[in-house]
Parts: sequence; C-alpha cells; structure tokens
Amino acid sequence: MGGFRLNEPAADLAVMLAVASSFRNCAVDRSLVALGEVGLTGEIRMVPRVVQRAREAAGLGFQKIVVPAGNLPEMAKEAVNIEVIGVKSLSQAMEVGLQ
Repeated sequence: MGGFRLNEPAADLAVMLAVASSFRNCAVDRSLVALGEVGLTGEIRMVPRVVQRAREAAGLGFQKIVVPAGNLPEMAKEAVNIEVIGVKSLSQAMEVGLQ
C-alpha cells in the first residue's frame, strides 16, 4: 500500500497539480507555488493566511502564486512581491500551472 496523509488543506492544490503533471506527462511550472483546498467537484476553496504564505513564497524565490479566487480581495489589500493568479477550479489551475 502507498499514499500519504496531508494535515494541511492548503496543500491540496499543489498535490493535485503534481498528480496531473504525472498523468499528462508534463512539468509543473518551477516558478510557481499553488495554495488551495480542492473540493470533490474540483472547486478551489479559500485558505487562511494567504498573504503571509505569498510573502514567504516570494522570499524563497518563487515568481508566481496560484491562490483561490476567493482569496484575491485579501491579496489586493496587501503588497506582495509575487505575481498572484486567482483560480476557481482545478482545470483553471492546470492551465496556469502545467507547462
């Protein structure tokens, strides 16, 4: 048996992009960080502390961050040194994140 357990729902989107990249045989954009909880129908749900997470990603050298569209108003209030891309669904995130 294989698999793993995630205790951080915000990591759902990153894991789903990794699985999709394997299935489609294409890479995830190396300059990208993905945050979001993925629902059963593929909707991307909001996550807490998105501004702090974006700042940390920028500090680590990432250039883009994919966040739930619902978190965009919070992101607009704060200056972050990273390109912010809001998505509503897993399919939108795959368009942005897979090369």
